[in-house]
Amino acid sequence: MFSNLSRHDPTHHLRSQAGVSWIAEPATRDQWVELHGASDPVHHQTPMWLDALLAAERGRDATRAYRSGDGRRLILPLVAQGPTPRLSRYRSLPYGWGNPGLLATSPPTADDLGVVFEDLDALGGVHVGVRTWLDDQDAWQNACPDRFESIEHQTHTADISAGFDRYWDTTLSGSTRTKVRKAEKLGVEVASGEAGAQLPEFYSIYEDWTVERGAGRSIPHAVAVALARRRNPLRKLDAVASALGPDFVVWVASVDGTPVAANIQLFSGTHSTYWRGFDRRREAGRTRATYLLQSRMIEEACRRGCRWHHMGESGGVASLVQFKTTFGAEARTYREYYRERIPYMRAGQALDSVRGRIEQSLLRRRRTS
Repeated sequence: MFSNLSRHDPTHHLRSQAGVSWIAEPATRDQWVELHGASDPVHHQTPMWLDALLAAERGRDATRAYRSGDGRRLILPLVAQGPTPRLSRYRSLPYGWGNPGLLATSPPTADDLGVVFEDLDALGGVHVGVRTWLDDQDAWQNACPDRFESIEHQTHTADISAGFDRYWDTTLSGSTRTKVRKAEKLGVEVASGEAGAQLPEFYSIYEDWTVERGAGRSIPHAVAVALARRRNPLRKLDAVASALGPDFVVWVASVDGTPVAANIQLFSGTHSTYWRGFDRRREAGRTRATYLLQSRMIEEACRRGCRWHHMGESGGVASLVQFKTTFGAEARTYREYYRERIPYMRAGQALDSVRGRIEQSLLRRRRTS
């Protein structure tokens, strides 16, 4: 999946503000694998993740490697999408594929990151953007040049390093433990499968969830299903399952033999990630199946020796934030940095605003009809 793209993504010789010389070049698979093995990456910082991305979406690997004169090394996962380098969007990573930030032999300084910004700017293209990982936020912010803009995002992460028993006793709220026990008493059954097992059940629940939400917004059934398949095509999930193998786990909760909720959990080193989750709201809400699923996922993460359980972004939805905080997940912020020669971000935000106004108008008409 990785190829030599030096014709498109050139080698740059750079010097930091502190006078340290750097070489920025297209990353080879060996460079990435070596640095990956020397660190504790999250799944979206791994070569396998990029394999899955490129199998599911159009684009080419444009990952950058940085070598300093004093022996430090950095890897920035990067994807180029576009017909030519000049007309490409360089993103780390495309929307929906995580925020990898940098893999590094030591925590990067603002001076180091200044070199990264210079290199990204030199690649050209109509857009270049980096969604940073949770660490090193001050360094990224201090390094960001004026010509780059930024957006703040919020995600939630739970510390599970003390093990599941202590997590259950001291981190979970009493009401959450009660909901988990209620699900068990009502006979909710939970099954899990690795490497894509139970993906059909997961996808069926996802489509039903989308249709249910669409009905509340006056979106026809066929349109809702089409939108669901476009946003999260099954080939994308299949590609990730194939790339991650046993580190890709589908969890399904069933009531009386009928699936009512399903989650996808990803593993990498000491990191567990709640990547996707959907439910058939009426049945899942009545039985508290989503609480039991999350509890079992965290229990499995502790069994595998994970220290962190990442629960992702909530898009400002209060109910999602509350659900995550009841599992002990704390809010953490990170920033996305970008520079555009064609205003894709602004155009996307304007489109979202128009879409929101149309949906609100449809809802008002439905209430008054």
